[in-house]
Amino acid sequence: MENNQDAPRKSPAPPGHHPPTPSATARTTSGEFVCSICGDSFKRLEHMSRHKLSHSDDKPYCCPTCSKSFTRK
Repeated sequence: MENNQDAPRKSPAPPGHHPPTPSATARTTSGEFVCSICGDSFKRLEHMSRHKLSHSDDKPYCCPTCSKSFTRK
């Protein structure tokens, strides 16, 4: 059995702390939000979130008249 007393110990994360996810939002020094996929930057988070839909095939909004699907409402 090995003695691990010399190994560095990790301090526990503070309560309510969540580690960043790979898709976490990055901001530039000028405060712009940057798309983690293509690097485009946006002044508002909701604009970047809407833009990120362009990188997927997800089309959650369906027209009740023609049944076509869209990324935006």
